[in-house]
Amino acid sequence: MKRRFFSVAMVAGALALAGCRAQTLVTPEAKTNNIGLEKMKSVIIGACHGRGWVVRQEGQGHMVATYTKGPHIACVDIYYTGDSYRIVKNDKTTLVKPDGNVDNKYNQWVKNLAKDINTLVAHKVALSS
Repeated sequence: MKRRFFSVAMVAGALALAGCRAQTLVTPEAKTNNIGLEKMKSVIIGACHGRGWVVRQEGQGHMVATYTKGPHIACVDIYYTGDSYRIVKNDKTTLVKPDGNVDNKYNQWVKNLAKDINTLVAHKVALSS
């Protein structure tokens, strides 16, 4: 019985450590159908708001989006044209440690945002066809 408990504890410990692994920083970028600059801006704002990100326009083709959950802050610069976008970590992000290790929550939140942008772009393209 003790041996079985020890084996289960070892597996649980290994799984817990695997979940804490440092990840590589994701920087999504995509080339999309040309929907125009204003529609791309609208799509990005819609995707941000849909996921609870606060977004502000910094200049033509540049927005800053911030997502806060508890003490964690993910802040990204989003650069876009009528047919592409790129999401880049902003220095205000608290989920990247000085040694370069990235919290998997940051990557997950940014990947979800990129997925929603892609979905909304595809929807805009389908509606215009």
